[in-house]
Amino acid sequence: MCKFFYDRQYPPGITRYVLRHTKTVSTQKALQPSSSRDSDSDRISLVLTFHPTNAAINSIKKNYKILSQHSSTKEIFKEPPLTSYR
Repeated sequence: MCKFFYDRQYPPGITRYVLRHTKTVSTQKALQPSSSRDSDSDRISLVLTFHPTNAAINSIKKNYKILSQHSSTKEIFKEPPLTSYR
């Protein structure tokens, strides 16, 4: 299974860590809805297809303070964007 992710240039350390973690979660627990989700959140979701060059997107997170204080973006970015990879 790791080969699938290695071939797509996922970081090997993270791939091994997640594989070890998934082995400790029961099927029943994995199929339960997450209780940590906050449906009332105003966070903007940024969904990306994983690619090694997408690491530059972290500059948005690093510069969140600028986005939250600027007059034209402070109403859009009330909370830091949530970055997700598919």
